[in-house]
Amino acid sequence: KCTSAEVLANVIAGLNQDGLGPLVLEGPADEAVTAQLRQLLPMTPTVLRGQDLRVVAGVIAQAEVYIGHDSGTTHLSALLGVPTIALFGPTDPNQWAPRGAHVVVMRGAACVCRSWDEVRHCDNKPCLALSHGEILAAVRTIISHGLKGTTPRNPSDYALFQRPPCAKVPI
Repeated sequence: KCTSAEVLANVIAGLNQDGLGPLVLEGPADEAVTAQLRQLLPMTPTVLRGQDLRVVAGVIAQAEVYIGHDSGTTHLSALLGVPTIALFGPTDPNQWAPRGAHVVVMRGAACVCRSWDEVRHCDNKPCLALSHGEILAAVRTIISHGLKGTTPRNPSDYALFQRPPCAKVPI
């Protein structure tokens, strides 16, 4: 379900050229991709790994923009109100993508695999055929112009921080 390490390395290099400091969040299944990134990049990216979810949430909340795959941390980013670029592949973004005016969903061609077994053995992966240029263009648009219709980040505007309505209890 992930974009190639080569594309991600080019995105990181482009963000560095723009004067931005990308941070890579490494989840339990990301060790191999992070190692590939280190081999492909002339500089070693800052990698956050093995952290408690609260620490990860705090780091994401400070981000100018978050780029992630169809994952829990991408949903967390959207929930925190961070401008989020969600990269989708074989899963249906109409069903699974995070929602909000501050979320941009990107996807290659529609997936033609009929099962997860086919997805695992698919060499071509047209559903993940995103170019680093497309991703960088989305990041640059967000940074320079914001996302039209977005709400400024205010934790009280998001479900994670909203208090439930109080129930009246008879005395």
